[in-house]
Amino acid sequence: MEVRQQHLENSHLHRELQSVYLATITMLADAAEAKDPYTHGHCEHVASLAERVAERLSLSEHDRSVVCHAALLHDVGKIGIADGILNKPGPLSPEEFEVVRAHVRVGADLIRNIPALAPIANAVLGHHERFDGTGYPQGLEGEEIPIAARIICVVDSFCAMTTKRSYKEAWGEEWARAELERCTGTQFDPQVVEAFLAVLDMPEPLHDSDGPTGYNLLPVFGYSSDQHCVRG
Repeated sequence: MEVRQQHLENSHLHRELQSVYLATITMLADAAEAKDPYTHGHCEHVASLAERVAERLSLSEHDRSVVCHAALLHDVGKIGIADGILNKPGPLSPEEFEVVRAHVRVGADLIRNIPALAPIANAVLGHHERFDGTGYPQGLEGEEIPIAARIICVVDSFCAMTTKRSYKEAWGEEWARAELERCTGTQFDPQVVEAFLAVLDMPEPLHDSDGPTGYNLLPVFGYSSDQHCVRG
């Protein structure tokens, strides 16, 4: 009986930890999206597609989870950017652009302060690195860039191109596909672009008319689970 009671208590504690973890993820993601009316649902959509790319690349369960959670929180650092800069309809000044670029460091620093999320900090930090080493903030090149960051870079860029923003209209999917291919090997990892384009051609719909894809967010860092981050 004591063993059974201990098992029940551990299960209850695990569920409570999951609940706290989910609340933390949701709060951070919502805080980032509340800053920009044009990006509602953007992070969820990027996370959904990014995990499909990770599966296509046959990444491990842990790495798929890093990809999904980092994608969901990749823009969390934007909570530190003034609305007037973030939603500016025209071109940014050089000074304003540097403020926007700082969001990757702000986001990574915020995430590192949450021990359960620390494994995704480098992916958030690196999602604006470029495959040829000309990105920011560290100028990493090729496989120096975490695979999660390379995946998010491709998916985030595609989603940004195909949706309306304060500074531009939405561009067509075919144009965005061509842009990914044009920038393969410079901005983007060729292997990731190939996998992402294959995901786009899969029969699953890219957009759910009833809202973004649902997420089964689990504290998988330190727990084993056969459940994915995205629940179709």
